[in-house]
Amino acid sequence: MKIYFHSSLFIFLAFFSIIDCFGQKGNSLSLAAISFLNPSGVGGHLGTAGIGLAGQNRVRGGRIAKPDGNVGVYLGLGDPYKYIGVGATVNIFGLSNTYGSIGNLGEGGLDISINRLFLKVLFLKLGVCNITNWRVEKHAIPVQKSYFGTGTVFFRSEKKAFGEPFSYIAFTAGAGNGLFRKDNDLDLNNSGHFNPFVSVAFPIFRKNNVIVEWTGYDISTCISSSILFFKKVPILINLQATDYVLQPMRFGVSIGYYFNYLKTHQHDKKKNYEK
Repeated sequence: MKIYFHSSLFIFLAFFSIIDCFGQKGNSLSLAAISFLNPSGVGGHLGTAGIGLAGQNRVRGGRIAKPDGNVGVYLGLGDPYKYIGVGATVNIFGLSNTYGSIGNLGEGGLDISINRLFLKVLFLKLGVCNITNWRVEKHAIPVQKSYFGTGTVFFRSEKKAFGEPFSYIAFTAGAGNGLFRKDNDLDLNNSGHFNPFVSVAFPIFRKNNVIVEWTGYDISTCISSSILFFKKVPILINLQATDYVLQPMRFGVSIGYYFNYLKTHQHDKKKNYEK
């Protein structure tokens, strides 16, 4: 169960850090994801954590529909506003020896990134997917060590409160190798050259975003919804369609729970981006 792990990683990096970015500890405003398969520039703040489960109907390039999935855990370990943000994700992409990739139960990998806010509007990030992995017995696209650089900026509407329908556009652009390379350029023994990727996200309803991406190898679309259960438990649900060019298309769903393990954030005392 491999190929979907990087999708859930980037979901985590997107929505955990969005909560940080807009100071939502005190006002309970939760936002949907701003990127899906692509890594966004936000994230890495000490106090954010989460766990998620993702699944899809087939693997990348798979001719036969064969369900697959993974679990990921994310931790924020730094301060991107004052110093350097640090994000770490542990992925378990071997959930069964029967379903998905055969015989990969327990396989996993570790992803690391650092980021920083510049000029109060631009988040820049550098990261490595699969800086290390375990129980991996064969070469495959998802377990390649993949380097990336990315940046995210928000364009806000002056006429609407942040988070309301069409109140902002989140634009992410960057480049990466390994996972981000086109299939006909892949070399499982070499991460190779860098491909550009782009993500655009905007809310169509409150806490519901539409995401359109070029992943470096194909087109991806996603609807992301942030739902507060019992008014205190934020759950993120994502529905995705990808491989419009590669074919056959893949369809996926993910669900995640995020929380703040610190009582207060230092940046909550600073300027609230929602104002």
